[in-house]
Amino acid sequence: MKILIFSGTHSRHVFIHETICKYFDVCGAVVMEREPTMPGKTIKGTSNSIIEWPLKEQELYKLHFKKRDIIEKKYYKNKTTKIYNSYCDTLNVTPSELNSQKVKDFILSKKPDVCFIFGVNLIKENIMNIMPKLSINLHLGLSPWYRGSATLFWPFYNLQPQFAGSTFHQIVNEPDAGDILHQTVPVLKQGDTLHEVAAKVVIQSAVDAVKLLKIIEKNKKIKLQKQKNSGKNYLIKDFEPHHLNVIYNLFNDNVVDEYLKGNLGNKTPKLIKAF
Repeated sequence: MKILIFSGTHSRHVFIHETICKYFDVCGAVVMEREPTMPGKTIKGTSNSIIEWPLKEQELYKLHFKKRDIIEKKYYKNKTTKIYNSYCDTLNVTPSELNSQKVKDFILSKKPDVCFIFGVNLIKENIMNIMPKLSINLHLGLSPWYRGSATLFWPFYNLQPQFAGSTFHQIVNEPDAGDILHQTVPVLKQGDTLHEVAAKVVIQSAVDAVKLLKIIEKNKKIKLQKQKNSGKNYLIKDFEPHHLNVIYNLFNDNVVDEYLKGNLGNKTPKLIKAF
C-alpha cells in the first residue's frame, strides 16, 4: 500500500507523519509552509493587533503560546520536515500553491493508494478529483462538535476537556465535514494542563493512525459515518485574548482537575470507533 502524505511544517504535523513513515511505504510528501507557531503582532488570519488589547490580555496571549511552545518542544522534540527526505520524495509548497498544477502532477506521478492529510489548508476539488478514493484527513478536534480552528482550545474554554480529541475523516470540499472513520481522545489525568492534553491528543492520534492504516492495508472494511450538523465551526476570528481569562485566571489551567473531581458535569462524547 503506497501512501502519499500532505503535511504542514509544525512539529506536531511532522510527529504524526514521521510515525506513519516508520510503518508504511510513503511514496511522497506534499509539505505546505505554515505560519510561525509563536505569535506575531496580530492574531493569525486576522487584522487584530495585540497592542490594541489591554496589557493584561497581551501578557496572557504571550503566556499561552509560550506554554504551548514549551510543551511541544518537550513532546515533539523540534522535529522539522527535513526528516521526510530520508523516507520519500518531497514537494515543498506555499499555501497558494497547495492546489496548483505542480501538486496535481506530483500526485499523478506517485500513484498512491491512500492519501493521509494533516496540517494543510483546504484541498480543493481540482486536486481531490485525482486523489485516491480513500483520502483521509486528521482533524485535531472532535467533529462535528468542534470543527474549524483552535478546536483543542475551545473544549477547555467551554469547560469540556473530555471533548479534546481528534477525528479521522474523508476529505470533502468543506472543512472537517467528511464521513468519519474514527475518533479518539486521550486519557485525562490529574494535573494535565490545556497544552499537555493537546499534546496527548497528537500522540494518541499517531498511534491510532498506524492502527487505522494497518486495517486499511489488510483490506478490512471500515464503516463510515456521516456527520450530523449538530456542532459548531469555530473561525480564527472567534478567538480573542480575553477568552484566556477562563483558562488561566479563573481556573489556573486546572480545568482537567475540576472535571475529574466531578465539578464540571459528566457529559461525554459518543465517539465513532474503527477498532
